[in-house]
Amino acid sequence: MVAVKVLIVSKPVVPPFHDGSKSLVLALCSAMEGGVDLSVLGAKAHPVAGAKVVGLYPSPGQSGSRFAPSLFDNAKALAYLGVERQSQVWHFVFAPNPRAAKAIRQLRRVRPRPSLQTIASPPRDFSNIDQLLFGDVVVAQSEWTRRQILAHSERGQEVTVIYPPLRPPPQPSSEQKAEVRRRLGLRPDQPMIVFPGDLEFGGGAERCAAIAKYLPKELNDTQVVLACRHKTAKAQSIERQLRSELRHLPITFSGELPSLFPLLAAAEAVVFPVADLFGKVDLPISLLEAAALGVPVVVADDGPASEVQGAVKLPIDDSAAWVSALVRLSRDEAHRTAVCDEGRAGIAERHAAPRVASRYAALYRQLARRGSHR
Repeated sequence: MVAVKVLIVSKPVVPPFHDGSKSLVLALCSAMEGGVDLSVLGAKAHPVAGAKVVGLYPSPGQSGSRFAPSLFDNAKALAYLGVERQSQVWHFVFAPNPRAAKAIRQLRRVRPRPSLQTIASPPRDFSNIDQLLFGDVVVAQSEWTRRQILAHSERGQEVTVIYPPLRPPPQPSSEQKAEVRRRLGLRPDQPMIVFPGDLEFGGGAERCAAIAKYLPKELNDTQVVLACRHKTAKAQSIERQLRSELRHLPITFSGELPSLFPLLAAAEAVVFPVADLFGKVDLPISLLEAAALGVPVVVADDGPASEVQGAVKLPIDDSAAWVSALVRLSRDEAHRTAVCDEGRAGIAERHAAPRVASRYAALYRQLARRGSHR
């Protein structure tokens, strides 16, 4: 069987690799089955396991910001698409925006390459969704996003759901978990509840503060750890303001850690009181990693993150309900075990990288056949 040649077009696939869309690309490349040859846009100095690297970018740190490519990066990628002749299918993996979508639609009129579009993170507003779509097939990473697209699109768009892939996270050692507590100034046995979200979007940090108000009474000595990367220039000032406002609460700011795995693995629970996933993967990778590590996950019962299988799901602004759920997870061992077991099973069923790669491979072959019939 002749292999299908696929070019994945995404953010530059260069370090750091704790970004949701890059994680998706890396997981696909590492797990892709035979019969598909993948290429990715990156830097020659940074190979990607399972894929050929097209060295468009000079090195990490010079290709846009850490979380978004520059206009120059985007222009280089578009120019490359205008001349490349090797691939049979283009697979676009990024958060859609009107400017990029329009440019790709115009390019495909001249070069009608079969194209797959994965919505790397849901847009804030779906009312103009048709301006953001350009793929022959669109992949949503949650049923929630698929429903929003179909409800607002007038294109009769073909939309399928493929949940984000996850490579098995390493199980941190006891010493690594103790070290992360030392780094945060916590005692070796001090319980932690971790929020791995954003300061700038979604209101999760503020809702965690509302939960933390109950902790001295219900779960004395437990700390809420806000593990929030600085994704925009506003993040530092937001953190300074929150540190000042919340200094009387049992809240610790982790800053950016060398690895999130020890913090997740050491947590009593990972909480995500967020419904607006703007700027994040539909099912944030940190939540999937926590579930894979055997840690209970608690999420809002609305929005795409509610589809994390095995998670405890609660009304987003009912702080008392969140605290009650955390108390039960802390004190009811049978319940905690059941939640953790269901979370692990959900990862294996929906998110195992080989399963997800197989579904993408089927779409690649389908699109390649379409291209050959044109």
